[in-house]
Amino acid sequence: MKEADTGRRLMAAFRDRRVAKREAAIPALAGMKTPPVAELRAMAASSPHTLERRCALTVLLRLRDRSLPRLARRALRDPGMSLRRVGMMAVAAEGGAAAARTLLPLLRDESGGVRVLCAGLLGDLGERCAVPALIRALGDGRWYVRQAAALALLKLKDPRARTALNRATRDPRTCVSEAARRALGVMGGGER
Repeated sequence: MKEADTGRRLMAAFRDRRVAKREAAIPALAGMKTPPVAELRAMAASSPHTLERRCALTVLLRLRDRSLPRLARRALRDPGMSLRRVGMMAVAAEGGAAAARTLLPLLRDESGGVRVLCAGLLGDLGERCAVPALIRALGDGRWYVRQAAALALLKLKDPRARTALNRATRDPRTCVSEAARRALGVMGGGER
C-alpha cells in the first residue's frame, strides 16, 4: 500500500468510536517517513469533528510542525475540552514567558481538567509571571485544581506564595494541605 493511502486510512481512524484505534493512529502517523502534514493541518484547522481536530493536532505536536503555534492558539478557544488540552500542551512545548502568559487565562477555564493541566504546565514552564494566578488558583472551588496549583508553586519556589500556601495547609482536603506543606518545605519555610 502506498504511504499516501496509509496516511488517509490512519486519518480516517480519528473518527472511529474505538479509542484504541484512534490512539494507535497518532503514533503511526507521526512515525511515517512522509506524514500527510498538509492534510493534518487542514484537519486540525477546520474539521467539524472535535476528535479529528484533537488527533490531528496531537500528531502535529509530535512532529513539531511549524504551523503548530497558530493551530495551538486557535485550539485554546475551541469548545472541545480535549482540544483545548492538546493546544495547551503545544503552547507549553514552545517554552518561555510568552507561552506562560498565553496559558494564564486558562486557569479560569470552565473545565476543572483544563485548569489542572494549566497549573501543571505553568509549574513545568517555571516562569514567575504565573505566580499570582497560581496563588489565586489555591482558592479554586475544585480541590484537584488547588492541589495542582500548590504543586506548581512548589516547582516555582517563589516566596510571594508563602502566605497563600500557609493558608492552604489548612485546606479540608488532605492532598491539598500536604501539597502546600511540601511547597513550603521546598521554600525553606513551614507554617507560621
